[in-house]
Amino acid sequence: AESALPRAHIRSKIAELRFKRGDMERALVDFEAALNMLGRRVPHWRPVVYLWLLWELLVQVMHTLFPKLFLQRLAGQPDEAERLALRLYSNIAHGCWYC
Repeated sequence: AESALPRAHIRSKIAELRFKRGDMERALVDFEAALNMLGRRVPHWRPVVYLWLLWELLVQVMHTLFPKLFLQRLAGQPDEAERLALRLYSNIAHGCWYC
């Protein structure tokens, strides 16, 4: 694969295969590696998780209080990289659930 997106896609397929075979720990490592290839991170340090949670809470409050300023009204579909990242985050959540 020549760029990050195809490499991340291949790594996600390897992780899905490991997940289906029951090797959850290695599948989670591969899912996270694929996310890293896309420039996305999964926080492992608890204070960082809390900071991200506070940030998302602030974003949701601003969207609720000031929707005209903070909500994009253009209907756009996610691109391929974003769809892959969403699927990877979902797979990580499933893997954590089973571990």
